[in-house]
Amino acid sequence: MKFSQPVMIGFILWAISSSFSACNGDLQSTPTDSPAPTAPSKTQAFTSPITLPTTTPTEIPLIAVVNDEDIYLSDYITEVFLLQMVLSDSEEEYSFEEIEERALDNLINQVLLSQAAAEAGFIITKKVLEVHIEDLANQIGGYEALADWQAQHSFDEEGFLRALSRSIAAAWQRDQIVTNIPTKAEQVLAQQILVFDSSTADLIYQQLQSGADFASIAFQYDPITGGTLGWFPRNYLTLPELEASAFVLEPGQFSDVISTSYGFHIILVLDREAQRQLSPDALRVFQHNALENWLTDRKEQSEITITFP
Repeated sequence: MKFSQPVMIGFILWAISSSFSACNGDLQSTPTDSPAPTAPSKTQAFTSPITLPTTTPTEIPLIAVVNDEDIYLSDYITEVFLLQMVLSDSEEEYSFEEIEERALDNLINQVLLSQAAAEAGFIITKKVLEVHIEDLANQIGGYEALADWQAQHSFDEEGFLRALSRSIAAAWQRDQIVTNIPTKAEQVLAQQILVFDSSTADLIYQQLQSGADFASIAFQYDPITGGTLGWFPRNYLTLPELEASAFVLEPGQFSDVISTSYGFHIILVLDREAQRQLSPDALRVFQHNALENWLTDRKEQSEITITFP
């Protein structure tokens, strides 16, 4: 994916605090390609916090209030615009209403994460902010280009610093949540036969019970991969029905016919390990799940008011 300079800077600013997200286009969860976060330094010191300019809520319309912290309508409009740019090359189509809803949820998530970061003692210093601004300027072609981009997108200095500060803090808190996710888990190695009508599935099941070779039949219906599902842990596949069946089988055993939205499956467990290293993709899925669970819990504990009709 190639971006023009204006789009690139918007993407960078938006992506600083974007959460892990999983798509359900395959049997295995497939989150975005954002790299796994690095563990934050335990010795990093934060001193001399900068003071951002403030305005009273009456001067700028609000879109929401999260635990007494205002989210300005102007910030929301910018988030909608940036999200539209990011999703413009996506293979999936989103309605404007979906983008609006996602943009507001992004902002609420950022505020919740940044508030938790502040509670943990994380402070945005002038130096930290300068480093991030320098990185953004280098990406777009210099400070003048950055200033031009801000002007083109109605980003005043206050709004830009507010968005950037919130994004940095949210990203820091996100890393605290996902850094200590275990890197090993119980996993099974499985293969499947997938067909699209129940009568065919029942016939195959009868053949397997009579001693037919599972792999040979699997390759008949999937000549490329032979129905391989590979190694996977619990809470990884997008079809929980398959996972539930796989984890009650021993190596060499096959399941009954399983009906899902994809069709009719029969799975064979080939191997099983109590503690196996997670693949990078599985680790990202676990990190995503941990972040989503944290946000769900935090929202339940928070007072969130949508103020704009």
